[in-house]
Amino acid sequence: MYSKSNREAVVTELVEVWVKARIPTMEIRSIKVKLESVVKKYEKLKINRKRSTDTQQAKEVHFKNELGRLFDISHKDALSSMKNKEDQAFLRDQ
Repeated sequence: MYSKSNREAVVTELVEVWVKARIPTMEIRSIKVKLESVVKKYEKLKINRKRSTDTQQAKEVHFKNELGRLFDISHKDALSSMKNKEDQAFLRDQ
């Protein structure tokens, strides 16, 4: 199990990166909820990882696809509020 302090450290590091890139982020509590949700899904998958059912495999594929969006913590209107073209390009690449 991953401790609360570990999750908070991840959120802190993540926000620092996005602030350096001058990208507006969602609220810290929303980021924590998002991370907590992913951790819970991972733990459930880990429990059933030895099952080779179609359902389990589909859940694993879905989880892996979701991971790409995990670290997108930008504010919903971030792109439209940003003026710098390089920062906008960075956000699009995330």
